Amino acid sequence: MAIDGNHIWIGTTGGLVNLDTSTGNMIFYNKANSGLPNNNIYSIMIDSSGNKWIGTSYGLAIYDEVYWTVYDTSNSKLPSNIIRCLAFDKNGNKWIGTDGGLVKFDGSNWIVYNENNSGLPNNIVSVIKLDELGNKWIGTWGGLAVFDDSSWTVYDIYNSEIPSPRINDLEIDDQGNKWVATEEYEVAYKYYGGGFAKFDGNEWTVYNSDNSSLPSNNNYTIAIDNDGSKWIGTDYGLVNFDGLNWVVYDTWNSELPNDNVSDIIIDNYNNKWIGTLGGGLSKFDGVNWSQHNPSNTGLTQDFGCQIVIDKEKNIWVSSCWGLIKFDGINWHFHEIPTKQKCITAIAIDKKDVIWVGAADWVWNFDGQNWTFLKSFNLIPPDKINTIIIDKQDNKWFGFLLSGLSKFDGINWTTYNTDNSNLPCNTISSMISDVQGNIWIGTNSGLVKFDSSNWTIYNSENSGLPGNHVSCIAIDSIENIWIGTIYDGLAKFDGFNWTTFNSNNTDLPHSIINTINTVTVDEHNNIWIGTYDGLVKFDGLTWNIFNKYNSGLSGNTIQKIVIDNKGNKWIMDGGISVYREGGVILNIKNQSTSYLPSSFKLYQNYPNPFNAFTTINFQIPKSSKVTIKIYDILGREVRTLVDYFYSAGNHSTTWDGLDNLGHKVSSGVYFYCMESIDFKEVKKALLLK
Repeated sequence: MAIDGNHIWIGTTGGLVNLDTSTGNMIFYNKANSGLPNNNIYSIMIDSSGNKWIGTSYGLAIYDEVYWTVYDTSNSKLPSNIIRCLAFDKNGNKWIGTDGGLVKFDGSNWIVYNENNSGLPNNIVSVIKLDELGNKWIGTWGGLAVFDDSSWTVYDIYNSEIPSPRINDLEIDDQGNKWVATEEYEVAYKYYGGGFAKFDGNEWTVYNSDNSSLPSNNNYTIAIDNDGSKWIGTDYGLVNFDGLNWVVYDTWNSELPNDNVSDIIIDNYNNKWIGTLGGGLSKFDGVNWSQHNPSNTGLTQDFGCQIVIDKEKNIWVSSCWGLIKFDGINWHFHEIPTKQKCITAIAIDKKDVIWVGAADWVWNFDGQNWTFLKSFNLIPPDKINTIIIDKQDNKWFGFLLSGLSKFDGINWTTYNTDNSNLPCNTISSMISDVQGNIWIGTNSGLVKFDSSNWTIYNSENSGLPGNHVSCIAIDSIENIWIGTIYDGLAKFDGFNWTTFNSNNTDLPHSIINTINTVTVDEHNNIWIGTYDGLVKFDGLTWNIFNKYNSGLSGNTIQKIVIDNKGNKWIMDGGISVYREGGVILNIKNQSTSYLPSSFKLYQNYPNPFNAFTTINFQIPKSSKVTIKIYDILGREVRTLVDYFYSAGNHSTTWDGLDNLGHKVSSGVYFYCMESIDFKEVKKALLLK
């Protein structure tokens, strides 16, 4: 986080947020609507001109609130695209901490310091602070370094009392003491306990959970308030230390929304702004707490990779703490009434009751009430990987190491390698076909169970390309689509096998052909989630969507669910929704009085632009729409849109690339929208 007057700039895993603390209003920036190179924000600093310097997991962005400039390994001397921290010296030099070393940037020249050419103890630089003399104090994953622009001094586990080599944060107080936040760490088979340390230039004073009131030795962030008190973020709450007394704030004794505190900043009024992992942002004035959700949705909790849709078309998403429901407009959180949370699997039955599994327990939720079903003598005490519900409304639970269990509403039946022909007790996925057969993915192949007989398919007795089955889907003509770990995608029609991988198709070479999820839409298109993006396969053509060529927030696609309007709900580190022709949300509450009465093409914004620009348009009825970019000579540069859209307001983004994926030059361009009896042209200016 960074403070700019009444504004707080917040980095999240879903983009950048500008919070106006006087009004509570927020502006959201992400890769789809701005020049951000990636949605995962590690660091933010604001220079003397008000420019925002933003470290991401894919480069460094500078935003002057009009234009975006991006530096990465392809256009600069940055040694890594992971930018963890930033600091500015009195001469205006920018010091940049990366996963490839420390970088000094004076606006023109780049100087890189790493383990090989300097005294830097480790190339992963986590924090940089400057003292009154201009010395750089650099926290790394191998200790603490001090650099005075000519010589290096290193404090590590071998030559000092620093409690851990893993340095997460550092602050310097008015007396010049250095306060260091570290975490538990093991290196060379030796354990280092972590904790919180003070260094006065000669001696180290270490505070940990054994000798102080620190609730945890995993300390992630430090801030020093106007009174000199230290505020420490841990994975077990927020800690205030005034030099003598310790006060711990957590979710039990305060309004802190989550115990995992990732960042703290203190404003000019001595208010503490606390960023948490999964609970959003809190403000604490010493007495009162207020909550702010720096999300562009109502998602206020960490969410998992499970998603289902009920009969009312509500979207249900698993989280670490319960279930999140999206009704098309609002997000509602339903917390599980137990301390042991962390949902790992969900499914929804014919009555819209949601069945929830995790490690050692099963609950169900009817929209209002939670019911606990787990009993250790009924099902194995093991993590539940997957849940499905068959045509007879039986619930099937697949376990990490204990086989699978069936619950018919009264009785539980467990199948494993000891009492059945199940080839492996690790169950990764299950699906039920129209005949009521259960298809089971295991680490030893694919299994078909018809309630009496077990049929096993593996790489030795069938065309299955690999035995580690990760996911299964069934299309409308009963083909079985099987995703594997390391061996690509297979199709089985009951007789013949076809294998698809990066060697014989355009399927991405994703962590050696690993398929995370697969599903089928109403047109029998196959949608595939990989570590390198989302893939659509229509039987002939492979279309690849990733965070560089689409609005996806990340390339790791964990789950895809398709609703009755054709929207694809994609778990990609956030939740992305995609539909050819435009996303349709909140249909059940939508009134035609809110639909546009005419076609309209709006002026792009920002304009001029240097990375991305957004084009909004409206249509009064379902129509095919094309939007194309032309250069000043009238030559087509890019087709942005060529789809059927439903009536409503829509938008598209141009990233400055042509149809071949090449960057176009600066200059004037025209964008033209055409539809039924409508054509309009507007001008856009690209500056670099």
